[in-house]
Amino acid sequence: MIWQRVYVKLVLTVGLSFGAFTPTTVYFPDPNNINGVIPAYLDGPAPSIQATDNSSITFHLVTRKSRIPQQIFAYDIASITNSSFIPKASLKILSHGFGGEYTDWFPMDMTKVLLDLDEDINIILIDWKKLATSPWYTIAAPATKLVGVTAANLLKFLMQEGLVTIDNIHIIGHSLGSHVAGNIGHELEGKCPRVTALDPALPLFDITTDENRIDPSDGKFVEVIHTGSGHLHENGLAFLSTRGHADFYPNRGMHQPGCESETFGTCSHARAPKYYTESIVNKENFYACSCGHFDLFLAGKCDCSNRIYFGLSSPSTARGKYFFLTQEKSPYGMGLNGLVNFGNPSSDSGADLPNFRIFLMLSTVIMYNLFLKL
Repeated sequence: MIWQRVYVKLVLTVGLSFGAFTPTTVYFPDPNNINGVIPAYLDGPAPSIQATDNSSITFHLVTRKSRIPQQIFAYDIASITNSSFIPKASLKILSHGFGGEYTDWFPMDMTKVLLDLDEDINIILIDWKKLATSPWYTIAAPATKLVGVTAANLLKFLMQEGLVTIDNIHIIGHSLGSHVAGNIGHELEGKCPRVTALDPALPLFDITTDENRIDPSDGKFVEVIHTGSGHLHENGLAFLSTRGHADFYPNRGMHQPGCESETFGTCSHARAPKYYTESIVNKENFYACSCGHFDLFLAGKCDCSNRIYFGLSSPSTARGKYFFLTQEKSPYGMGLNGLVNFGNPSSDSGADLPNFRIFLMLSTVIMYNLFLKL
């Protein structure tokens, strides 16, 4: 199988080995420790658990009626009717990534701000922690297919029972969860109106097909946020190439401000859900500019007068590549100041020209690019 091919971008010697074999190892952000990392084996002997048993995949419902997660089950209508599920309301289903679980900071932080919106909403958190356990990335990567199929079956059940319509479903995933989101959308025949991939993981997915990874056919509108892009030797963990209808590249999509000391792009990789969550709190924190390349954007050669919002409020009509700049710390969004050339903004925009903060950020990016060429 293609998943069993050896990934040879980089070999890192680690303390644990299997006989004479040392596994190829990279590191991902620790979902339980926002400043930590966890190992991921890209080859080597696998543990007893395999990506064929969906019994360990669970689903947890959160609504404004009950912010305490309630477990629900596909094909068990009582588990739905006895929960706080709101019939006909919009539904968002979230997937964690490698080494994670549904109680990690990403799904919890995003759930909190979603529940603060002025609308009824059902949030379903996928928990596939046993299949995503570190360091067994060779199990977690192909398991994204099984998790996607299993989650899609739950959504199909809810639709069959008349509890939700396909037009009200939004699928969101981070890292490996991005490919879970894509596989859910694939199982729903690409009819889901919105699929959000937050920095989709690259290792092993660059050698498989679109059937197993996020791509534009997975939904009517597939938006992809790139923050920790690049191969391992580039200190990256995620796709740089476009994977959706609209691909957003804050700060070129790699080496995010405030992540200068990161290893394997782990800090930058974790920024995608942070930016998206912040966009839910205040949509005007992030504007994005349509442009063919980041260097053109940085040089002010792209007309950003037709800017769009980045994040939950980005329009489903968006197509192509979009760029913007961010700050080093939260709040990350810079509003219109995150654009190099925003054309003729309205008089109430509060900004006329890029300020000194933009100048400093541009200088940092330019110096970094010159350093890479040395």
